[in-house]
Amino acid sequence: MKKKVVAALLAAQMVVTLCPTSSVFATTFDDTAAVQEVETVDDSQELYGAETPTPESDFTWDGNKITKYNGASANVVLPSRTTAIGDSAFKNCTGLKSVTIPDKVTSIGRYAFQGCTGITSIVIPSRVDTIGYGAFIDCTELSSFEIKSSVLQHTGQYGDGNIFTGCKNLKTVKLTGKMKYIPDTMFDGADYLESIVIPSSVTSIKDKAFRDCKSLKQVSIPKSVTSIGEYAFKDCTALRSISLPENLTTLGNWVFSGCTALNNLVIPSRVKSIGCYAFSGCTSLSNLEIKSGILENTGYYGDGYLFNDCIKLKTVSLTGDLKSIPADMFEGAEYLETLKIPSTVTTISKSAFSGCTSLQQITIPEAVTSIEENAFENCTSLETLVIPSKVESIGYYAFGHCDNVREVEIKSDNLTKIGISGSTSIFGDCISLEKVRMTGKLESIPSSMFRDSQYIQSVELPSTIKEISSSAFENCSSLNQITIPENVTAIGRDAFNGCKSLEEITIPVNVETLGNGAFANCTLLEKVTVQNPDMNFHLNSYDSDYNHFGNDDFVNIIGYGDSTAKTFADENGISFTESENAEVKFDGASVTLADTIGLNFYVKMTATDVKNSKAYMKFQLADGTVKKVSITDTKQYSEDKNTRVFTCTMPAAKMSDIIKAQLIIPEADGTEKASDTITYSVKKYCQHILNNSDSYDANTIAVIKKILNYGSYSQQYFSYNMTNLANDMLEDKEKTLTKQNELISKNSTFSVNNVNGIKYFGKSLILKSKTDMRIYFELTDSTKKITDYAFKCDGKVLKPVKNGSIYYVDITDITPAEYGKVFTITVSGKNFVSSSVYDYCRSAVSSSTTDGKLKNLSVSMYELGTTVK
Repeated sequence: MKKKVVAALLAAQMVVTLCPTSSVFATTFDDTAAVQEVETVDDSQELYGAETPTPESDFTWDGNKITKYNGASANVVLPSRTTAIGDSAFKNCTGLKSVTIPDKVTSIGRYAFQGCTGITSIVIPSRVDTIGYGAFIDCTELSSFEIKSSVLQHTGQYGDGNIFTGCKNLKTVKLTGKMKYIPDTMFDGADYLESIVIPSSVTSIKDKAFRDCKSLKQVSIPKSVTSIGEYAFKDCTALRSISLPENLTTLGNWVFSGCTALNNLVIPSRVKSIGCYAFSGCTSLSNLEIKSGILENTGYYGDGYLFNDCIKLKTVSLTGDLKSIPADMFEGAEYLETLKIPSTVTTISKSAFSGCTSLQQITIPEAVTSIEENAFENCTSLETLVIPSKVESIGYYAFGHCDNVREVEIKSDNLTKIGISGSTSIFGDCISLEKVRMTGKLESIPSSMFRDSQYIQSVELPSTIKEISSSAFENCSSLNQITIPENVTAIGRDAFNGCKSLEEITIPVNVETLGNGAFANCTLLEKVTVQNPDMNFHLNSYDSDYNHFGNDDFVNIIGYGDSTAKTFADENGISFTESENAEVKFDGASVTLADTIGLNFYVKMTATDVKNSKAYMKFQLADGTVKKVSITDTKQYSEDKNTRVFTCTMPAAKMSDIIKAQLIIPEADGTEKASDTITYSVKKYCQHILNNSDSYDANTIAVIKKILNYGSYSQQYFSYNMTNLANDMLEDKEKTLTKQNELISKNSTFSVNNVNGIKYFGKSLILKSKTDMRIYFELTDSTKKITDYAFKCDGKVLKPVKNGSIYYVDITDITPAEYGKVFTITVSGKNFVSSSVYDYCRSAVSSSTTDGKLKNLSVSMYELGTTVK
């Protein structure tokens, strides 16, 4: 039947060439019958044009598998029973020119057609799922190869493909089946393959799929592909560019490693993982853009080296909204010179830039909170570093061996974690790093922060520092200059141990505890000034030699005669010199808010000095104003008769100003002793209360927030110190004024009854540490003098002051709790004007002509007054 159909088709073709078309199809050929019979033809003959299968006797069989071809025919048609072609079945059949493989075949063995140098064309049918290692090696004339299989799963064995190695005329392969993926090692070693189009059905390209395709110049990857496996295009040395699809999520290890001609690449936006050494050895790569905003992994085995030996890659564009720079991402990119980290990044992961020896400049975004271990290790071309304000943790050796970094600025306000369990410094082996400036509002130097930073010579610490933790500067052997801020209350164990270049140090008056060995092994330390007479020397009795300051025979402690410093020196055989400064201890500070705006300093004096009536506290404000408060104007604190409370008052607009306080003790011989200076501000104390809100009741916290708002809106009204607003530590919602409508709707208590000869003119508020309400009036009776009238308020005589052609009197020292109180001024016993602070605020807010800043200030006063209890 099959032969007859073929013959009929040939006959039909002959008739067509001899006869008119209409008569042929009308009289000698039935279309329907012909189609039906063609459909019964064996698939291999229909598809591949075979005439007669090669006799089964020409083959050695194992069941339906051909294990050996024994014939001599140049054109072989495999029998229809064939389901498999065994290993080396046609190996070195050099006379073989064509072979037709039937549709039932599912596997082609190892070396099956190796050395068949005469074959020019091969079609792999649709059911083949396995092609063995070296199946078509050295088929030197093979120029046409089509794979119709949709189920191909295995190509090669033992991790190697080399199916097409040595096929020097095979420039392209047609993939016409609906494959789900390009199998492992499918084209591995196809060294003459120049181009390939991957079907749109493919979703992944497996490991080593195109490895060592040294002639491959063009690959078309469909948008359906989501992953490209390990070594997939490794050593494709002719590949100049490749377009990666937008749906791609994964690039495997060594995926483009050794693609020495690749010069341009864009990593799509959905890529989450890039394997280690992915672009290693891409010596022509000069333009790389990474669009991904969700990149999580770069390097699967603890190594990145994505860009190792990319000698032309000077910069990389990161255009996605990355949240983190993944671990090892740029590790070993030794030719990378510049890179802009996206502003969205919050984490720079471990070893992210380790070994970027050509990186000259890096800007760490303001959003970054974490810099992990070894992040910038061995970036030997960096010269400056700025660590932004939100950084909370810096990992071990994060900037280790950055040999050319000379200066570091640390802006962080919240840095709390350094290194791993107190291990070596973040700046270890930075041989050029001489200076560190800390410009943030950090309150504690974390443990081991600068430990083993053996080249740092000076460190500037912010005034906000309250604690220097254990080992913070341990073994900073070149450190020769550091000033411990006045607010520091504790210095931890080994804090400066091994600082062999320090020659002198002053331990401020507020330091209460000095940790064991804090200055041990400071071999050049000559002078230690201890300003707190009661400082606790935290000692370990089992290691007495460890308790001292460097060389005890060399050091001299300077302190007060009756002090723990003298006791420590005497007990340990250390030289001691009594300080010439006034012996005082600042026991603490507080603010007065409910009755006045001011800062209280609690000062513990000697029994002798506290009796000196000429003693006074000198306060210096930021604008240069100097105030002197006599000891006779102070109060005794609690039951301690030697502790006095000195108060420095100020207007609301100055509550952010730093106050310098110094106790002065005049001597009988006309000389003066002065204490060490301490600095503080109302704002800083309010910040302290908010930071420790669990220790205070809710009303205190509410009052603090309102007083800070009052101070801030005062600053804005007077345009004073606008870069340091009192309420800048509050959240936006806490800064918002919410009671304007309530103030406007409040009933007025203001009234005026003009007295004969006296006419009301107006009123204003004077904002000092307390508030004054000023009432202006005119003298309308020319026969009268101002002295003819008596002005009083609440029984207190008010003195009129002339101001041009008008006069005024002041109701003074009104506290926030009294803002709602109605004050009545009488003139010679008759009621003249009644008003409250709220009346003024209400009028200011209600007027359409009032400046917006004054309205805000008025509302802030109302909110403060209604909160104070």
